[in-house]
Amino acid sequence: MKLWQKIFIITLILTLAGTQLTAYLIAYRNFRHSVDAERERLITEHRLFISEVENRLVYRKFETGKLSLSEEETEAVLKEIIAGEKNEALLLKNDKVIAGRLGGNTDKAREKSGMQIEESSTGIIMTELDGITCALCGSEIKTDSDRYSVYTSYDVTKTYDDYHAEVRNIRHISYIVSFAIAAVLLVFVLLTLRPLTTIEKEIKGIAGGEYDRRITPEGSAELVQIAKSVNEMAEAIEENVGGLQKVADARKQFIDSFAHEMKTPLTSIMGFADILRIQRNLKDKQRVEYASIILEEAKRLRSLSGKLLQLATADKVLLELAPTDMRELFRDINIAILPMIVNQGMKLEVTCEEGIVLNIDRELIKSLVYNLIDNAVKASEAGGEIRVDCSRNGEHTVISVMDFGMGMKPEDVKRVTEPFYMVDKSRARKAGGAGLGLSLCSEIAKQHGAKLKITSEAGKGTVVMVIFG
Repeated sequence: MKLWQKIFIITLILTLAGTQLTAYLIAYRNFRHSVDAERERLITEHRLFISEVENRLVYRKFETGKLSLSEEETEAVLKEIIAGEKNEALLLKNDKVIAGRLGGNTDKAREKSGMQIEESSTGIIMTELDGITCALCGSEIKTDSDRYSVYTSYDVTKTYDDYHAEVRNIRHISYIVSFAIAAVLLVFVLLTLRPLTTIEKEIKGIAGGEYDRRITPEGSAELVQIAKSVNEMAEAIEENVGGLQKVADARKQFIDSFAHEMKTPLTSIMGFADILRIQRNLKDKQRVEYASIILEEAKRLRSLSGKLLQLATADKVLLELAPTDMRELFRDINIAILPMIVNQGMKLEVTCEEGIVLNIDRELIKSLVYNLIDNAVKASEAGGEIRVDCSRNGEHTVISVMDFGMGMKPEDVKRVTEPFYMVDKSRARKAGGAGLGLSLCSEIAKQHGAKLKITSEAGKGTVVMVIFG
């Protein structure tokens, strides 16, 4: 069941209940006033009748010239009055009917109600007899000879019939009013909830993958807030999906590039190994040459797989942070890297200010600096110079590696930290590169809360700085 249908049905039920209850209460209150007024009128009429009876008895004394009437004379006067009364009346003495119609409404009402008259009072009781509502009034008359009970009955059915008719009319009117109110409210609800249709449509679109859809806030304050919340949700979903898509694309690119990088050395290894296996009459010089190629390609594969493993696990590795004297660390790096520099016929200059201590993972920072120097060597010609420095710059500590080699264009600088990206692929592969060095360096720096800054100019060289906060 839709929301507008629920609102309509609930409103209709509540309106019907409210209007009918209110109408019933008003009608019942009016009815009670009418009944009370009728009771007072009938009691007054009954008392007038009793007064007439007492006056007739006095007048009979006056006519006969007697000070008191005998029991026979008194009953004769009472029977005469009862017989002439326009309403039903009943005269009793000691609960014995003296005059009046036995079995009539008055007698039946008295028997049914068991009405008892208290001395010097007038009683009235409403009772129903055979579909007729009667008002039974009773009083006691004291005469010279005895006491008598006088009852009169009045048909008040019309008062009750009018009440029931009024209730029926009220019920019909309340139905009409309730449906009219519900119809007006239904139109109002449909107009008010119209923005929900738009919101529902947009949410379905978002659920279907249209994450760029947005809702124009309109309607009541609550619906405007819902629209804003849905828009915020859509933005968050779009951002997360975009992030996941980037991750998926990056992984695909990573796998594709790695597969491509693995293909070349594996092809060389398999090809030359096959030559060595098949051709038995190879000269020693050729055999050594082919074996050397296989060895170099195997080294390249080992380097590639090692760097791939480091890059894949760099964001999950548990850092072993410890205060480290950077001057001592750079001395170890210089000793370890010097043979490679000498073999390349290059010059390495390593400097570090005294007193610099950083809370770092020593081995990872070593790996970072090794990779930066390795990249600098690959970018430089034989006999070139590489400068490595660690110094303070205000509140920051900066490790920099500078070369004066081939340099990079601005568009290359922006992408150089992407896995497998290489500025000069043929040169990099010839030097045994895989395009993973700077990507790994960037990840290690990030793990230490540092950032990588690269400045380069084509043909003039490159400076890579690791800035620790």
